[in-house]
Amino acid sequence: MDSPVSTVYVQNLNEKVNQNDLKSALYAAFSQFGKILQVTSAKTYKLRGQAWVIFEERTAAQSAISYLNGFTFYDKPLRLSYAHSVSDVFLHRSGVSTNRSSDTHAMRKADSQAKEKATRSRAQTGSISERDRTTDAPSSRIICVKGLPATTTDSMLQILFEQFPGFEDARLTQGADGVARVQFQLVEQATIAFNGLQGFRLNPTHTLALSYVLDRM
Repeated sequence: MDSPVSTVYVQNLNEKVNQNDLKSALYAAFSQFGKILQVTSAKTYKLRGQAWVIFEERTAAQSAISYLNGFTFYDKPLRLSYAHSVSDVFLHRSGVSTNRSSDTHAMRKADSQAKEKATRSRAQTGSISERDRTTDAPSSRIICVKGLPATTTDSMLQILFEQFPGFEDARLTQGADGVARVQFQLVEQATIAFNGLQGFRLNPTHTLALSYVLDRM
């Protein structure tokens, strides 16, 4: 049953991060716990550093808070709690009208469009040529990830890549700063992750650069 606690209230976000990048990263981090209906943040000074992640199921919100509360996100620990009020999503589902500001509705509409665009991009693997999908190595189920911040941990990598089907493992490369290897069960699954996160901007100074690693199985 839908409930107000299906919405996670996120505080202590890095205010220097671009809003679109922030919402994309929040979606990537939280989507492993369940279906997300909406990720909302605001540009107003009073609401800076805050966001709301609206899950379809209450248990997903509970799991997210339990696992990610205190997690270092853009160099700051997340402070998570349950939202105190019912989101517009659930109000509309119940047939209750809402009267929010036009700026808020416009922001949510833009967020929905951005997520839809990202979903389409990740689903278009069949229309992308082999040359566009690869760098120096042929398509493989193993991806080399570069451009990671020095503070990245294996757990952070897993949160970023677990959202993609077939994920098996993600580990930092010893002796190579900002480099990691991520493995999937199938080449096709690795390709979906590759296309979804190639060029993904983690923060203002770090952008992911992905390449395939030759699988010597």
